[in-house]
Amino acid sequence: MCFNRIILTLMCLSISSVAIATSINIPGNWSIESSVIYDQNHKKVGEFFDPEWFPYKTGKEFINSFKKGFPDDPVTTKFISSGSNKEVFWVCSEGEYHDGKGGSGIWYSRVFWVNGLLVVFYSYKSCQDNFEGILKIAQTLKYN
Repeated sequence: MCFNRIILTLMCLSISSVAIATSINIPGNWSIESSVIYDQNHKKVGEFFDPEWFPYKTGKEFINSFKKGFPDDPVTTKFISSGSNKEVFWVCSEGEYHDGKGGSGIWYSRVFWVNGLLVVFYSYKSCQDNFEGILKIAQTLKYN
């Protein structure tokens, strides 16, 4: 599979409006629009989170926070698992989604913390769905 190295500038959505230059390797037939990642069928498969929303200093702090959950999480959100591989930490939770077109269902959010940067990849099947592939992608996320 061919991968493209995408260099992008994320605008933090907080009061400071800080620009963060980052890069990530994604499959050649995927695309990034704003902060959303799309697959070859233009299906939303992931997105970047503003690091200022989740200013964790360590991967362990990130995991502990997501294990506890957040006050605004829907009642259907359930923590499933977490782990780490070198400098990459992740959590997976199950939750309900609404697509804005009247559709809804269950999806699995696999959130990755890489040295303070956050990217999430969604699956409609399970936490383990193509996990090795998305872990390889997450491992390429870095500051530029």
